[in-house]
Amino acid sequence: MKIINILLTLVMLFAFAIAGEIEIPDEGLVVVNFYAEWCDECVPSMELLDSLGVEYSDVEIIHVNVDDHYDLAVELGIKTLPFIVFVEDGEILGAIDGDVTFDLDEAIILEQLDIFRGE
Repeated sequence: MKIINILLTLVMLFAFAIAGEIEIPDEGLVVVNFYAEWCDECVPSMELLDSLGVEYSDVEIIHVNVDDHYDLAVELGIKTLPFIVFVEDGEILGAIDGDVTFDLDEAIILEQLDIFRGE
């Protein structure tokens, strides 16, 4: 599984703040899913993330359509979709590149979250 470098995600957090296009809560676990309606892999990932948001009520899921926020996607260097970023208490833990999402499931997301948290 290809995991995006944490330094890139820190740059992304800075870009979020500058762009002012996305509000990410300062508290709790937030999953930011960058997607496009034309992206075949994005639909199952969105459904999976939405079901995790229901199952884990303390997790907030934010979907960002890159076609609606094209400049932000370019600024963040997003080249593959979906692009999923994990943020906890205002700090980015890590991200999953779209190249791996074809076999993304709940277990993989939870496993990556543990890795990002250092558990």
